[in-house]
Amino acid sequence: MLKQKMGVIVNNASLCGIGAITSVPANYTASKFAVIGLTKAIALEYAEYNIRCNAVCPGVVNTGMREHAMRRIAEKENITLKQAQKHEDLSIAMKRAAQPEEVADLVLFLSGPDSAYITGAALPVAGGMAAGL
Repeated sequence: MLKQKMGVIVNNASLCGIGAITSVPANYTASKFAVIGLTKAIALEYAEYNIRCNAVCPGVVNTGMREHAMRRIAEKENITLKQAQKHEDLSIAMKRAAQPEEVADLVLFLSGPDSAYITGAALPVAGGMAAGL
């Protein structure tokens, strides 16, 4: 990237990197804050070389990770998996989790020419879910 004087880096953080969320472990949250800090530092250090760096910050996404978390919650609360998912969906303004493709769409945008003047940003893909503290 330095040799060609251009490039794009898109880091994957989390909504937890923007603000701590209840019931998400502190070590996970800290690691995502670190990703955003690294993103901003890289953006500053390499902007003069036309190398951009941004982070996507997904909220709830329908992946295996969500299913695992929902199974643990359902067992703990003695409710069904569907009930656990519905409860979590209610914490999201759009009342649903994202599909992986919706996160990928932001990565593609940040990688392309339409975002040529965006660097150092941590962008939530969270359907309006609040980031926390």
